[in-house]
Amino acid sequence: MTVMADHSSSYALIGAGTAWGAAAPGPDIAPDILLAGGLEDYLRAHHIVARWHGLLAPFPPRPDHDPGMDEAYGMVKYFSRNLCHEIMELMAMHPHVTPVTIGGDHSVAIGTWSGVTTALKAHGQFGLLWIDAHMDAHTPITARQGKWGGHFHGTPLAHLLGHGEKSLCEVGNKRTKLKPGYTALVGVRSYESGEAELLKELGVRVFMMDEIKQRGLHAVLQDALAIVTKAPRGWGLSFDLDALDPSDMRAVGTTEPNGIKLNDFIQSWKKQSFASKPRALEMVEYIPAKDDDGHGIAAIQKLLQTLLS
Repeated sequence: MTVMADHSSSYALIGAGTAWGAAAPGPDIAPDILLAGGLEDYLRAHHIVARWHGLLAPFPPRPDHDPGMDEAYGMVKYFSRNLCHEIMELMAMHPHVTPVTIGGDHSVAIGTWSGVTTALKAHGQFGLLWIDAHMDAHTPITARQGKWGGHFHGTPLAHLLGHGEKSLCEVGNKRTKLKPGYTALVGVRSYESGEAELLKELGVRVFMMDEIKQRGLHAVLQDALAIVTKAPRGWGLSFDLDALDPSDMRAVGTTEPNGIKLNDFIQSWKKQSFASKPRALEMVEYIPAKDDDGHGIAAIQKLLQTLLS
C-alpha cells in the first residue's frame, strides 16, 4: 500500500486494483487511470474533500489467460484480506473518514465490506445497498452457470451473506458480515437460477429493472434505502457500473441492455432523504480499455460527485 495523502479529508479513496475475480483483465488498472485522470481534483472543484489514501494491487498481476476459479482462489483470498485490513486500519485511525473503494472487479466487495463491518463491530447489523445489473450471489458451486463460467466477481454478495468458500466468508473474522433483512439489490436484469434461489431463500429484497420501469427509480431507491438504513450499525453502498444503461456506460466488463439511466439515477438520488450518510462506498468494474472517448471517466466523476455530496 502506498499512502498518498493525510487524513484530514472527509473521504479516503482506496484503489483496489485487481482483476483476479474477473473473466478478463482490465478493471485492475482502473484506479490508476482514475488517479491520473484527475478524480481527486474534480471532486475538490465540486467542494468535496476527498483524497487518495493509496493504491492496493495484487502480486503477481492477473495473467492474460482466464485463470478460472481454482487458479484465482488464492489471489482473491489474499487481496480480500489485504483490503479488509487496510480499511480496518483506516477506520480505526481515522474514524471520521469515510472509505471509498475504487475497483477493480466486484470481488473486491468481499474485502471492502468485511473490513467495514469488522471495524464497526457491526456483523449482521450493517445495511448494504447493492446497485448492479447482476446479483453477484453465486457460490463457487453455482458460479459456473450461464455467462459467468466460474469467476469470483459473481460471488461476493453470497460470501458476505455467509454462503460460499469458508475462508472468503471469514475474511476479517469468522462471523457472517451481512444480514439478509438489511440488504437490498437495485437494477438487476441478468442472473442465473442458483443465485436467484439463494437470495429468495434468504429473503433478500431484489428490485429488478422491470419494477423500476413500473414504479420509477425514485420510489424504488426510497424503498431500498428504507431497508438498508434501518440497520442499527450503519449502512453502505456498492455500485457496479454495469447497473447503468450501456448508452451511458459502455466501459464495463459485462454490459446489459435496458439499465438505469445515469441522469435518472443522479436526479433520483438527489431527491432522497437520508437520516444518516453511508459509512463507506464502493464503485467497481470500470474497464479503461473500453473508454476511448472518456465517457466512462465522466460518468464516474458525476456519480461520485452525487454520492459524496
